[in-house]
Amino acid sequence: MLPAMFCGRCGEKNPDINRFCFECGARLMSPRMGNEGPLVDEVSAWLQGLGEMPEPSLDYPEDLARTISGHDGATAVLVPAGFFWMGSHKEKKDEKPHRIVYLDSYYIDESPVTNGQYLQFLEKSGHRKPSYFYARKAEADWEKHPVTFVSWDDAQAYAKWVHRRLPTEAEWEKAARGVDGRIWPWGNT
Repeated sequence: MLPAMFCGRCGEKNPDINRFCFECGARLMSPRMGNEGPLVDEVSAWLQGLGEMPEPSLDYPEDLARTISGHDGATAVLVPAGFFWMGSHKEKKDEKPHRIVYLDSYYIDESPVTNGQYLQFLEKSGHRKPSYFYARKAEADWEKHPVTFVSWDDAQAYAKWVHRRLPTEAEWEKAARGVDGRIWPWGNT
């Protein structure tokens, strides 16, 4: 049996060989791996064996396609490996610390899951219908709108059905904000 580490964010028990928590995706800090904490300044970078703070970067791997098509027909785009600024200097506790994080390459859907895609999942899988799922069905083009009124468990079940997983907080933030810590995908204004 491998020794265990407990995630500092969610408290989940993980094997000592994991670099990221399998439950919430947080980077695990292990003295065995030389990780002492998040990279927030030159000192923390030096403590982790880096000469200086790494620059935010995008490193597209040559062996991965830039886009793929999923089981549900949705297009997923490649978010390349590299460092990015995560969090904020704002006063909100859930946005701190503002730090630089490294993520390996991953794919994320180009657009949100639509009501039509989710309805297809419900019909084919037999998953229970969320109580408010049909609340806006009378709206024009309802099936093309992003799905709403679903729980995390419902979203997880859909992701499993299409042979994917939900993105971690870090993956979502990198895909939505870019690598340079901007407030919105298009910039700061």
